[in-house]
Amino acid sequence: MSDIETVNSVKVVSVDEEKLKFRVIVSLNGQLLADQDSKGRYNFQIPIPTAIGNSYMFNQAIMKIESFTANAPFGNVLPTWEETSRAIPAGASVKIGSLVARIDTGSSQVVQNFQTGIGGIKNQQLHISGFRQLIPLRLDYVGDSTGVVQPTVTGACWHSIPDGCEPILTGNPFGRDCVLVLEHPSTQNGQVFIANNGVVAPRPDDGLYQFQLSIEMVPNR
Repeated sequence: MSDIETVNSVKVVSVDEEKLKFRVIVSLNGQLLADQDSKGRYNFQIPIPTAIGNSYMFNQAIMKIESFTANAPFGNVLPTWEETSRAIPAGASVKIGSLVARIDTGSSQVVQNFQTGIGGIKNQQLHISGFRQLIPLRLDYVGDSTGVVQPTVTGACWHSIPDGCEPILTGNPFGRDCVLVLEHPSTQNGQVFIANNGVVAPRPDDGLYQFQLSIEMVPNR
């Protein structure tokens, strides 16, 4: 073995650079937000953790949703994803393998292309503004509050699959009211949420949603 192969490497971390990095965990309860008629659209705040988040020297950040989970609370024996839109205001159960999470922080770094068609005529509709991220989903069973651990529908939990995507440039999200929207990736303006399929439509939001955001402040140029 050569001398080069036996040399130990050390990663040097700048404390000043590490101070620009933040982790934000957001938990949303669709049942408690029922008075807001949430159904896939939620308001939340990200407080300013340090002076850097409120500095005029940092108006931008790079941001990414690192992880996401969604499940129904105890008592929902038929959890399903529901979609509501202008076309289907009462809502309808849908099968989705991924969703688009949209946060209303300014960004011009994302392009979303909708392919639609009627009568053989194909159309493309584009969204270019705002933070958006596609979240691939996987269904697992985590048990329920009765102590049952084997796979049952009451223990259903959807969570994100790591995709390796990079964070993108967006506006500073700290110290402001944010709006998070969960959208069907193949439907124009279709919001999705977890509902109880055993309830007559229109069904209320019955989901528990958790996000982990990675945010790194970017100095003004």
